[in-house]
Amino acid sequence: PEILTGAYRTYKPNILSQYLLDVCRDFGHFYHEHKVLDENQNVAMARMALVQCTEKVIVAGLKVLGVEAPDFM
Repeated sequence: PEILTGAYRTYKPNILSQYLLDVCRDFGHFYHEHKVLDENQNVAMARMALVQCTEKVIVAGLKVLGVEAPDFM
């Protein structure tokens, strides 16, 4: 919420854009380093939750910017 509020108050949508780029970069590093569907069920469930939350953040941020997110990649 702080990122969105800051972008709104300062009329700088690039703040939100940069935040989304950072989220994507950080998730890409995570995904490269860790198997999401791990043999340990608890780890796999936690990582899937992270994937789903990351997706929600990206989709919501893109929607605010007026960009339609792809259904899949």
